[in-house]
Amino acid sequence: MSNYNQFSQSLSNPTPLFGKVGTFFLIIFVLLFFIVTQMATRVMAAFLLMPAQMAADISGTVMQAAYNGTVLSVSLCLTFAIMYFLIVTIIKIRKKAIRQYLPMVSFDFSIAVKIFILWVLFVIGNEFFTKLAERNPMVFMDKIYATADPLWLLLLSFVIIVPIYEELIFRGLLWQTTAEQFVNKKTGAIFASVLTASIFAVVHVQYDFFEIVRIFILALILGYARYRSGSLLLPILMHIFNNGVSLWQYSLMTGNVG
Repeated sequence: MSNYNQFSQSLSNPTPLFGKVGTFFLIIFVLLFFIVTQMATRVMAAFLLMPAQMAADISGTVMQAAYNGTVLSVSLCLTFAIMYFLIVTIIKIRKKAIRQYLPMVSFDFSIAVKIFILWVLFVIGNEFFTKLAERNPMVFMDKIYATADPLWLLLLSFVIIVPIYEELIFRGLLWQTTAEQFVNKKTGAIFASVLTASIFAVVHVQYDFFEIVRIFILALILGYARYRSGSLLLPILMHIFNNGVSLWQYSLMTGNVG
């Protein structure tokens, strides 16, 4: 059976994880839990790594911790563990197969090539408008890199950890639970891709409008990869590759990464 047919079969499941109302509240719950987890793990990491500063000024230290590379690295790793546990728990409580909502299956190489070409066009367009607007979207990384010790943990977190847990959430659980609400498989995939891309962009509200639009377009490509491949593995790999290239570009511009 092809991956596309596996995808079609999973969307045709007569008993989705939740109904429409349940799916709506699931999305709200997961997003709120995700936001709170990010904040909580940052505070936990700050207490662990910056105890003296936290004792003197908790609120100020927590704000500074957002740009502390070491604290951020630990926070991201903790977020991954917590969110993975949450997603798997939700699926198991509903007595569903993990594979249906987190399908780590092989995919057609020709589809991957097409998605890669689409991503390259996206990068070219993004670079064109970035230079046209004379922007430096990675400038916020300077302080994070300067305070990262060890640096390899930060690189691991940004390039591997974050893409995995973000895809498990957005192109995994939320994408599938949304798509399976529709009888028409293509309509479900399109709606799920647009919805999860919109939410994915909104949770990156710390960036400016230009970056949010860029993130939305990238998320649409990842959603398309999820749809065409019938696999969560392809969007994860594409997300990892995208973050790796972004950090490589940053290293070329600043020389901050050895």
